Amino acid sequence: MSENIEKIEEKPANSLKVEEYGILKLLVAPFRIYFKNFFQMFSISLIPELLIFGIFYLVLIKIEFDFVLQRFTSLSLDFRNEIVTPYLIPLIIIAVLLIILRSSIITNICWKSVEKSKVNVFWAIDTTFRRLKELFLASLIIIGFLAVPGLIFVFGVLFQNGVPFVSWTFIVISVGLPILLGSKISLFIVGISKDKLTVGAAFQRSWDLTRRSNWFKTSIIVGLYGIIAVILPWVLTNTFIEMTGDWMGIIMIFVRAILYPLFDTSLTLAYLNNDYEVLQHATFKDDIIKQREKSEQKTN
Repeated sequence: MSENIEKIEEKPANSLKVEEYGILKLLVAPFRIYFKNFFQMFSISLIPELLIFGIFYLVLIKIEFDFVLQRFTSLSLDFRNEIVTPYLIPLIIIAVLLIILRSSIITNICWKSVEKSKVNVFWAIDTTFRRLKELFLASLIIIGFLAVPGLIFVFGVLFQNGVPFVSWTFIVISVGLPILLGSKISLFIVGISKDKLTVGAAFQRSWDLTRRSNWFKTSIIVGLYGIIAVILPWVLTNTFIEMTGDWMGIIMIFVRAILYPLFDTSLTLAYLNNDYEVLQHATFKDDIIKQREKSEQKTN
């Protein structure tokens, strides 16, 4: 039995042992994977980025905060073309689905790259679209998840003039909720893409893999790479557009496409690392490994 388990856990000589990495090596590892597959990941990131920017370019969201008055002075939603107005929700669904499809492809490239020196990008794309139904349903769930803190934030801003304490309570909740719970469910795409889990099982798996110290570790990874690869590029995009004009937005598309794969790569490695740690402390470790081997044989 023990010899069989060792055989299952044994990895090729050229593979990365990210499962055994500490937090410091885990924070650096995404760069190693990314540079190893830069052209594939950048290409996959760029195409949806062009479409996503085109969608959000039609929607004008204006948020202004006065640091002297310590309150939001402007919160508005407008459209460059009124024809777009009735199609706002479908456009949001399409944008989120594009983001999740892109994440799934990059995730497939990443986890396969951990095991092999070369990855076929067309295999990664095909594997993603075989899970299109699950990824679409996951998109709707994520939209619902983000809609709740979004509405709480809007109510918080509206209450600022009348009830400041309630207003700031709502704003803090709207920001804290995605931060606290976001890291708990952030690994669901890896579960859908790599382990072929159903949507519900993928969210549950992400929740189980981020317990105790793994939650703290995952939160650091999500926070750091979320700022580097997602938040900062979009903040710079809006800032540069206001300073120079819309043409700067085209340039920033390429900047965001370069940085974004680091986020999905970091989540994939966190999933592999957390999964390994949880498996080592599992009560029925041998049975779990045997079951995984049977599942892999069925999917291959």
